[in-house]
Amino acid sequence: MSEQETAWRSFDGLEYYAWSASPMGPPHAVIALVHGMGEHSRRYHDWARRLTQYDYAFVSMDYRGHGRSEGKKGHTPSYEALMNDVKLLTTRSRELFPGIPLVLYGHSLGGNLVLNFHFLHPEEADLLVVTSPWLKLTFELPGVIKKAGRLMRCLIPSMVQKSKLETQALSRDMEIVHTYENDPLVHDRISLNMLFHVIDRGLTAIGQAGKIRVPVLLMHGEEDRITSCEASRELAGKNTEYIRLKTWPGCYHELHNEPCRDEVFHYLSGWLDKNLPPK
Repeated sequence: MSEQETAWRSFDGLEYYAWSASPMGPPHAVIALVHGMGEHSRRYHDWARRLTQYDYAFVSMDYRGHGRSEGKKGHTPSYEALMNDVKLLTTRSRELFPGIPLVLYGHSLGGNLVLNFHFLHPEEADLLVVTSPWLKLTFELPGVIKKAGRLMRCLIPSMVQKSKLETQALSRDMEIVHTYENDPLVHDRISLNMLFHVIDRGLTAIGQAGKIRVPVLLMHGEEDRITSCEASRELAGKNTEYIRLKTWPGCYHELHNEPCRDEVFHYLSGWLDKNLPPK
């Protein structure tokens, strides 16, 4: 595949790191990927390589407060700022690869963003792929945050705390876990403002699932200890016409990094083939 790195400017002046990958021949569609909380877009390099081998172009960026991009780590001034970041991604993806279908792909927090972005801009993507979305968490928030967090958010919205992510719950592949733990571009911070925006919009996504009118592939590991597989089932159950739910027994949070990632990719590529125009 052919790769290109670049810098984009956000609506509020932040510089973002972005990159794209192209197949050897004409791309069949472009996959615009929104990464998860605390990570960065380069963690999807292997997924991009696989997609380009199947004649898909790939575009992603580190959105605000993540990876190589500017912005306070783990913080957003508003949920709308994140929606603007996703809009930047889709706009630039279409500029880079015009005239072909766009698939908006979100993992974890990225899944939350992709779903809510679709409700605002249903015309922006031809298909959605959502993996292990942050609709609900599988664990309780710390007591002080659960009880006083919303009040504290009003007083000090940019207050950042450790996310206390259980890194061993990312994947059953310990090499993936160790690489994540030693990645200097990964962080474990989240602000109160970001936390409660995402929690609220996860519930919004479930409530508005019936409005989706494009094909969606929703995948979740059944042993995910970070985001709730049951919440994904709840969302899919509200729109069985457009949402295809695939759960993976025994799998953890990062399906693209699980030992069965070959099978996950095969399922993904088969679904894309069925839902995109013939090659």
